[in-house]
Amino acid sequence: MENTVAEPVDPVAEGASGGMPDTRQGDIHTGEIYHLHPHLAGGPAAWARWIDHAAELGFRAVLLAPPFATGILRDAYRSARHDVLDETLGGGETLPALHSFAANAVAAGLTPLLDLTVPLLDPQAPLVIDHPDWFATGPDGARCRFEIGDAARLDWWDTRIDAFQDAGIRGFRCVGAHLVPAASWVRLIAASHARDPSVRFIAETWGGRPAQIEALAGAGFDFALSSSCFWDFTSPWLDEEFERLSRIGKPLAVARAPVVEEVLDPGDQLRERAWVRALRFAGALGAGWILPMGCEFGRLADFARPAIGPDGFAMLLEGVGADLGGHVRMINEWRHAAPSLFEGGLRRLSPPWSDVAAFARGNLRRPGAVIIANAEAGRGTSFDPLPVLRRLATNGGLSRVDETPAEHQAVLGAEAGPVTLAPAETQIFRPVPRPVAKRPVPRAQGAQRAVAAPRIAIEQIAPSVDDGAFPVKRTVGERVTVELDLICDGHDRLAGDLLYRVEDETAWRRTPLVPLGNDRWQASFPLAR
Repeated sequence: MENTVAEPVDPVAEGASGGMPDTRQGDIHTGEIYHLHPHLAGGPAAWARWIDHAAELGFRAVLLAPPFATGILRDAYRSARHDVLDETLGGGETLPALHSFAANAVAAGLTPLLDLTVPLLDPQAPLVIDHPDWFATGPDGARCRFEIGDAARLDWWDTRIDAFQDAGIRGFRCVGAHLVPAASWVRLIAASHARDPSVRFIAETWGGRPAQIEALAGAGFDFALSSSCFWDFTSPWLDEEFERLSRIGKPLAVARAPVVEEVLDPGDQLRERAWVRALRFAGALGAGWILPMGCEFGRLADFARPAIGPDGFAMLLEGVGADLGGHVRMINEWRHAAPSLFEGGLRRLSPPWSDVAAFARGNLRRPGAVIIANAEAGRGTSFDPLPVLRRLATNGGLSRVDETPAEHQAVLGAEAGPVTLAPAETQIFRPVPRPVAKRPVPRAQGAQRAVAAPRIAIEQIAPSVDDGAFPVKRTVGERVTVELDLICDGHDRLAGDLLYRVEDETAWRRTPLVPLGNDRWQASFPLAR
């Protein structure tokens, strides 16, 4: 991969301020986030290469996993010291490294973000040793007890957030946010915004109880991280969680959860389809999405304790491993082209436990993207667009946003019939409105031509209101079923078509009549608009 941006800043040669670019300038982008792990990339000098890689994939923000010194747990998300880099990264002071990270991100056109685990530290952290009464120590680390009215703990964290902001960090993903009282977050976020109102805060609440998560509403978070990467594409909890998170901030999705080690072997088509489904679904589900480093190569690491080092990950950039980068670029391209499609609420359009998962973003007044995913990775399936259109209450159809340019896309309407989905395939659509049909001005012409064939009689037409004196009412998205008696003298074999058209159309459409027996016939047609 060629370096296409400015020469990276040397974190050792430059201090935290002298001669560095002002990383606080420019817009804040959190829609498309690349999650960079320093333990997988290597020391600070290697981060610039991965930042350039993220920009080439179309990301607009880069999130740095904790680079801080670890302790006895060797867990990147249980830091021991925040002023020193981990020994695997060469040690040294944290702030110059963060400043160079932020400067290189800004030079590449990306917003620099940082992971923080406020409620948990390593048991060997000096703060835990100096203030054991502040913490409850267990197998998962030392958990801070945030007491109401005790400002000392919050002041300790505010001092560090202030320093990270001064180094150029423009946003924070707060891991385990549900373990900190909402009142504490209100103070920390307010203090940060007093220094820079544009700084963004993302709440990560994985593993939290609903009551813990709901308590964060109004705490000041801009975004909340969805658990969609753990979803099985059938169970009913996803839209419920989405609604709960929306009270905290705009939901973000993660392509795959970086909590296990996983390798996608090139040529394993079954698992590759599942990986691509995860990428596309995450890219369409949230107001933004996060791609853990390595997923574009089919390589997922446990971000807490990575089992692979920088040398193994550097080989991925040289073409070793699966190549999902094209899918990632495409996702970011259609997100950049139509960001409004991925805003607003989330509505389930398909029942739980079905073969097809269908969701719609937005609301009735401002419809957004429609996501259709095959829940089965091992076999194909199909879905009928008619119920989807009915639930959307749209007067038109759907067009794909994830493949061909908009001007070349065909509109999928109620008349299209079932649509085939390959195993684990995910299709992303946008609602396309159609003009409302208007009744034309009637012409002065009777129905004399309708009796041109006197040997054939058409009787008992249903549905009918007062023998046709009033129109039959139906809703867009439904199918109209017509029955009639078709009678002819003699022994000729009969056949017929039901002709129908929208009132502002001139050409008739036809569908064959099906005999029901005893001279009764039936046909149906969809109400597309």
